[in-house]
Parts: sequence; structure tokens; C-alpha cells
Amino acid sequence: MTAPVRIGDLRETIVIQSATTAIGTFGNIVNTLSTFATVSAMVVEKRTSEIFIAERMSANATYAITIRYLEGLSPSMQVQWRGRQLTIKSIKRLDILKKFLLIECDDINPDAGAT
Repeated sequence: MTAPVRIGDLRETIVIQSATTAIGTFGNIVNTLSTFATVSAMVVEKRTSEIFIAERMSANATYAITIRYLEGLSPSMQVQWRGRQLTIKSIKRLDILKKFLLIECDDINPDAGAT
């Protein structure tokens, strides 16, 4: 059983983004990300691994993000945190009262936003 989450534990700020399409200047369809919500969160790195991609060592990281309950959140969205772009793997309620959500994410480009 996990320890209960307290509001004071949510010290990070994340931006949740959803994919949208827009019409470009030449009438073409452009895929963009728009901000769905900016929320306080607790971000914990769950695991890291290193893999060889194109004869280059690359790190892969998975994060557990806890936020207050947010209606409309879906796995098709992305999370931006400290310059990193994270894809949402799963969303779980931490309690039956809909107070908190646990979001599991993978780093899209782990070499990009190290802080």
C-alpha cells in the first residue's frame, strides 16, 4: 500500500498537451500541440535503461506523475516537464474519491531536456 498523497507533495509544474490539427498558411493541415492544462504535480523517475539505437547509446526513462484529479485527461495526450516531452502510457485513479491520478509516462527524447 502506498502512502497517501498530500497537496504539499505536488511541487513540480507540468503542462498537459493535446494534439490538434490546424490549417497552415498554404491551406495544408498542420499537426500541433495545444495546452490542455497546467497543473502541480509530483514527478518520480521510476526506471531508466540504456539501449543502442543507430550505433549510439541512448537512455530511456519512465516517470510516475501524481496530480490532482483532472476530468478529460486521456492517454493520447503528452506531458511537458522541465523541457522534456513525455508520452502518457497509463492513467490510474489513486483513490475512489477521485482526488488524485497517477500518470505513467515515457520520455520521448531522453537526451534533450536534462536538468
